[in-house]
Amino acid sequence: MKRTKLLTTVGLLGSLATGQGAWSLLEDFESYTTGAISPQSTSWSYVLTANDATVGSDAGNNYMVQGATNGDHVKFDNNSVLIADGAIGTYFFRVFMTGPSHTAVAVSPLTAATAGNGFNDGKAIVRFGNNSSTSTTTFGYNLDVAGSYSNLTDNTNDGAWYNVWVLIDNTANRSYEVHIQSDDDPDFATQTQLNPTGLAFRQGTADGDLQSLFFRTAVNATATHFDDLYIDSTTHNLSDPINPPVDIDSDGMEDFWEESNFGDLSRTAIGDEDMDGLNNLAEFLASTDPNDKDSDDDGLEDGPEVNATLNDYSTPTGYGATDPLNGDSDGDGVNDFDEVTGALNIQFANAPTDPNAGDSDGDGLPDDYELLCNSSPATALDPNDDGTTNPDQAPTGDRDGDGLSNLAEFDPSQGDNFASVQTRADLSDTDNDGYNDKVEDNFGSWGGVTVTGTNPTIADTDGDGLLDGQENPNLAFSAGAIPSNSDPNIRDTDQDGFIDAFEVSSNTNPDDVNSVPSRPSGFTLLEDFEGSEMVIGSTFDGVNGWSSTNPAQTLVADEPIEGSDQVGCLTRLTGSFFSAAKQIDNLGLQINEGDTGTLFFQLYATSLETDLSMGLSDQASPSEFGGFEAQTILDNGGIIAVRDGNAGRDTFASFAAGMWMNVWVVADNAADTVTVYYETPVGETGQFEVTDDGGVDPFGFRNGTSETLKSLLLVMSAGTALNQPAYVDNFYIDPNAVNLTTPATAKPVGVVPSEIEVTNVVRNAGGDLEITFSPGGAGYVLTSASPSELMTGDFTDQGNYSYDNTDTFTVPASFIAANPGFFFRVETDL
Repeated sequence: MKRTKLLTTVGLLGSLATGQGAWSLLEDFESYTTGAISPQSTSWSYVLTANDATVGSDAGNNYMVQGATNGDHVKFDNNSVLIADGAIGTYFFRVFMTGPSHTAVAVSPLTAATAGNGFNDGKAIVRFGNNSSTSTTTFGYNLDVAGSYSNLTDNTNDGAWYNVWVLIDNTANRSYEVHIQSDDDPDFATQTQLNPTGLAFRQGTADGDLQSLFFRTAVNATATHFDDLYIDSTTHNLSDPINPPVDIDSDGMEDFWEESNFGDLSRTAIGDEDMDGLNNLAEFLASTDPNDKDSDDDGLEDGPEVNATLNDYSTPTGYGATDPLNGDSDGDGVNDFDEVTGALNIQFANAPTDPNAGDSDGDGLPDDYELLCNSSPATALDPNDDGTTNPDQAPTGDRDGDGLSNLAEFDPSQGDNFASVQTRADLSDTDNDGYNDKVEDNFGSWGGVTVTGTNPTIADTDGDGLLDGQENPNLAFSAGAIPSNSDPNIRDTDQDGFIDAFEVSSNTNPDDVNSVPSRPSGFTLLEDFEGSEMVIGSTFDGVNGWSSTNPAQTLVADEPIEGSDQVGCLTRLTGSFFSAAKQIDNLGLQINEGDTGTLFFQLYATSLETDLSMGLSDQASPSEFGGFEAQTILDNGGIIAVRDGNAGRDTFASFAAGMWMNVWVVADNAADTVTVYYETPVGETGQFEVTDDGGVDPFGFRNGTSETLKSLLLVMSAGTALNQPAYVDNFYIDPNAVNLTTPATAKPVGVVPSEIEVTNVVRNAGGDLEITFSPGGAGYVLTSASPSELMTGDFTDQGNYSYDNTDTFTVPASFIAANPGFFFRVETDL
């Protein structure tokens, strides 16, 4: 990160440009003696107590101490220096907080401290501390005339001096910015803007000239020190008036900047190292990179941006200089290069737009919107025509002939479809679903073919597999016909558990609850990761209806033991969690409300450090844990768990790394319960029903639902070790019954772990703990848990031991001493 210069710049900070100005000293307290300030100077006045603002001294440096009691003090210099009404300027001061404080400084029109005025006359207000005594130190600002505050930062420190710049805009904008820097606080070693750009004055409206600094202390405050009060009444000035920059070669460029950018002081002010048309001095003043032709990477070189001159891409446009540090100078969503070259204005001869005006033609439609609406010559919007040349280009025009004005398409609140969303004014049917933008009013319910209730930017508003224009509930039923007699706002129009597209494809009536598609009995294959579109090493996101929040972590892979077939592979490479989901109600295989069905799949973990949840969701596109209803979990430490309502319950069962398991998830969608069975959990043979240590069986759905269970959901979380994959395969569903048969071919058998028995535990002569077990050999780890972790079963491999690779783990005495009461467990890591 580049160091921010403490020299006046001509760059832009938000909307407040800084320029070259001159500081005037208001007060440095050096001519004062210790004691109350007010009697020593006519430029100070007070309310309540004169002794609450005194002069302190440290190592020969005087400063003001604003005390801990309630009081006001005003510094006013008889109009000698001020920020005039209609002008801009800057106040600078230094502040030191001795503890939790409630002191504030306001730039004010007051000429004296007057009882009852207080901060009601403050404009730009900076607060130090909180509204009451706290244990933290903060910077804040006054938010409104009622006196509420908002924090700017919470990580400033007591006992540190901070330089504060308050940039004032006393023009019609009536706004300010706060910047701070500290040599005592590494978090603010460089100058930092704290508040949002253009923070409004407390009262907003003008009260004329701003001519004083107003200091207030509230009750319950600690003393606050202030020093070195300066004003620049001419410009926004971010230079440091008490530590002017060093320029020993007198070339106008700060030495630190030269050394940071060039390595030494040998470059001249008129040199141009990057050949961008901006000499070194100009780059320094503009805060651009003297070694990069295009500091903001917008496609325009720095020189042409600053000087508004001819460049390699366009002739001068007359629009003036652009910001070389902001690729989109006017913030309209179109970068400066695309504006001055007209690169996006394809239908209008690539005519340029104004890079300094968000709406080049002033018609109320921003440039980025008009340039988006650029599909064809007949309907495209012209960002340089407000309707003067072509009346159809006016805000009231209807360029695409869909019945909505151009302005109403940009801002629906300006037209009849006030509840709608932004559409394209060059396309009569933005989402190409068969209904034009005017009839899709986004109201949410069908009102007829002229007010469909659908979203004009979503082709399938209800997500039922039919385009909105393919659904019309005013039509009579005709088997398999499109458009159908279903409602485009309701996924399952007749609420019979089958989405409309499936009913249409099944030739049943989507608007008749008694007309129900038939379904096969027994298990139906949902996914086996085979087929031409499932490619080993490639993601299965987007294939066969799968969607993943991280495609790079959801891949098709070879079966890990023998490579005999293709499987799904989930691997956490980065991040806290990711998911993969597959919708099943579009296949008519959902578990309907009131029914009981069974999900079957095969599962393989390569590590005990696995945290993988699997199950069924009542959401069409689930992506997080909250989407589960029936949920089973491979939990970190080799534990099989099942979600029971709002709690995750560990069971008596454990899993082994390197072993395929068959899993059955039986979901009762009437009682909202789930029963889970595993085959080949550690220490078990055959199919094993899992229950928790309290005997809970069945478990409750995670949320409870009155919806169909319509999607598969897999979520891998941060409890999974990085780069340790888990594999899944052969998902089957029987949506109508409890089905504990095995529909898939058995997977290859890995190394079956033997039953583990701890045979001896002893302290050796050095105090180390030796744990001996059988059968011993390779493929075992020692895990441990604190007493509190024991209650949740969170045993982890901390690597805090040695293993003789025969039958004994040794835990160092130092770990035992540092972790009294820890429990240990020998586990397989095959």
